[in-house]
Amino acid sequence: MEKIKKKRLGLTHSVFAKTVAFILCILMLCVTAASVAGVVLMFNAEIYWTPIEYIREDVYDSYVNRSDYTVVHYYRMGSPERIDDYLERKNFAYVKAECGNQKFKAYEYGNSNAEGKTFTSIWVFSYDEATDTLDYYRSHEDALKDYAPENICKLTFVISKDVAVCDELFWMDLLVDILYALRFWIYAIGLGSLILAIACFIFLMCSAGRRRGVEGVTPTVLTKIPFEIPTAVFVLGSLFWYICVFDFLSGNDVTFAIGIIAWAIAAIIMSIFWCMSLALRIKLGTLFKNTIVFYVLRFIWRVLCFCGRCIRAFVRAIPMIWKAVLLIGAVVGIEFFVIILTWYNTEMYLFVWFIGKAIVLPAVIYLVITLDRIKRGAREIADGKIDYKVDTKYLVLDLKEHAEDLNRIGDGMNAAVEEASRASG
Repeated sequence: MEKIKKKRLGLTHSVFAKTVAFILCILMLCVTAASVAGVVLMFNAEIYWTPIEYIREDVYDSYVNRSDYTVVHYYRMGSPERIDDYLERKNFAYVKAECGNQKFKAYEYGNSNAEGKTFTSIWVFSYDEATDTLDYYRSHEDALKDYAPENICKLTFVISKDVAVCDELFWMDLLVDILYALRFWIYAIGLGSLILAIACFIFLMCSAGRRRGVEGVTPTVLTKIPFEIPTAVFVLGSLFWYICVFDFLSGNDVTFAIGIIAWAIAAIIMSIFWCMSLALRIKLGTLFKNTIVFYVLRFIWRVLCFCGRCIRAFVRAIPMIWKAVLLIGAVVGIEFFVIILTWYNTEMYLFVWFIGKAIVLPAVIYLVITLDRIKRGAREIADGKIDYKVDTKYLVLDLKEHAEDLNRIGDGMNAAVEEASRASG
């Protein structure tokens, strides 16, 4: 019997199935996001209509442009050992720096006979005597004639053919190979991963709140917490992580990419948990009832109801003549206040006047109809129809009480007649 019951419950109650679906959903969403990013990157890099050699050369040129600034900076400082330490972590087979100014000695790193892609970078040194500082900025070979030879620094970079050092060039070169190899398959991969991710996501939403051996939906500890709290934790946590990635990891391309990937995976995990909590609250019918907004609105409603009961009791305790005086005083006070606010604007005054009369006129008509109904009821009872009942529907406050008193007159008269009949009999 136990086995039949477990079989009837299905996969939505299986912890193993939910775990597998959760992991698959994360992986497939990551693959989908990577596919979309890859397609955008390939179109921006023009991979579909550009040979891979040209794309790789653009990557190498960008790599050199990011490296030559550091080399020039240390070269200007006269620190060849710092240049050596920096280049040891780069994929350069040979680097040479030479300047027309004899103050700066020529610098060489690596094997001058090394084979590989060669790039040249031109820098201009400018000495400011007023501030005793040496400025430097990148230039190009066509502008060499505009500067004195002693102000020109030429850098030569030869990139290693094997690209074996694990730096940003290593990963960019690997990324180019992967994107070029998958430039057509990436659409099928992205679509397939998206379909599988949607299927896993739907399964997780259906299995939210389901437990093995228990039929129906079971609440968890998190469902007792107002929904705004996990939502705020999710949003603020994602935003804080994103800001930290940009503030502390943006200086290095590799660490920045790793930080963005880690942030995206964490955001996907938190999003799935948030959606499962949302689905469970919908199943339990507590999505709105277990929120801070609901608690606040319910408190405000209770306060308003309490104030309404107090006002109603106060109004009931006041004689009718004083109720009329208070009502007329309130209307006059509101009209006076409106006149003060709109005396300089005729159009606004007319608009408010029209709104006021649109409220007062139906109230007066209602009062006249109600009094006429009570008047007719009193006349009928006075004519001897002691069983006549005044319709109290839509009547309020003292008007309803007065109508009910008239209805009780007939009951009282009937009771008096019956009592007199019994006494005479």
